[in-house]
This record gives sequence, C-alpha cells and structure tokens, in this order.
Amino acid sequence: MVLQLVAKGKVAIGMEQNPGQNGRKLVYWPHRQSAWAEKASHILNLVALDDEVDEDACEQVLARLIEADTYELCSIPFFARDYALGDHVHAPSGQIEKVVKRSGRYVYRIFFSENQVHEPIIEELRTLGGCLFESLGNGLYAIDVATQDLAILLVERMSELENSGVFEWESGHDVDPSEQPANP
Repeated sequence: MVLQLVAKGKVAIGMEQNPGQNGRKLVYWPHRQSAWAEKASHILNLVALDDEVDEDACEQVLARLIEADTYELCSIPFFARDYALGDHVHAPSGQIEKVVKRSGRYVYRIFFSENQVHEPIIEELRTLGGCLFESLGNGLYAIDVATQDLAILLVERMSELENSGVFEWESGHDVDPSEQPANP
C-alpha cells in the first residue's frame, strides 16, 4: 500500500531516482532519523518491489556490522515487507538479500492524508509506551513494537483511528511464533 501511495503522488519528498531493473524506476529513500542510529556503522540498500506500481523503492537503512556480510538493522523499514528493526540480514556489497535471524519485533506503517494534522496523534500513540517511530515526512511513519501485548494494543488503537478516517495503516512485519528473537 505505501508504495502505491507514493506512486500516486500522495507522498512527495526529496528523493533520488535511478533506472532500476526491467526499465522500472528505482527511487532511493534515505532514513534520516533511524531508531537505533547510535548503534549504526553502515548504510545498506533494502529494495522493496511492488508489481502494482511502475517503480521500486530502495530504502537506505542504517545497520550495525555483526560479522562479514551480516548486519543488524538499525532502521524501521518503510516499504520492504518482512524486515524489522533488529533483524540480522545478509548484505554482501551493501545490498540486503535476506534475513538470517529474526529480532521478534513488529513493524507497522501509518499514512496521514494530505493536510491532516498528525503530531497529536503520533504523541497519543507514543503514550502506549515501548513504540519507536521513524518518519519519512509528509505523514508517513514506520512504527516498531517490541512485544506482542503492545502490538495488540497498538493495532486496536490504529484500527479505531483508521475507521474514524484519521489515517491508513498496514503491517510491515508480524511475528511468527516460531521466530527466534535476537538481543537488541
């Protein structure tokens, strides 16, 4: 959904565009305020593909080197699905290829419509405690949640707000019970 909103021009911020694969536009989105920026030592590329639009997103996420070609994500993904803050990823040459160890964290994304005041709503969601937020600008936020109990509370509140027309939201990564959490 988020890439579709971008393609429709609903998210318009400064971004660099380069030719991507198969003639598709590849748009670079740097993470300017990463949740765990203080831990980061590298910038990696995380490509999100969406067949429903004619462009792909390449998030430039911050990460911490764990060992050769293995990094811990220090950013909350805005576009790529099934990646979360704290995941250990395989990224030869700085290009993320796959998750090698899950963090056990949840990722949600919210998008406010144009001209919607969002700061008071974000502050309300912060009062739930334990959520980390990143913003790309123009009302697009990625939210990290460390526990299932908090994820349930957040989803309930986001659903209420969406039903009231405040914003749209989606899940970027829900935790599978079999996933092994990493130490943050």
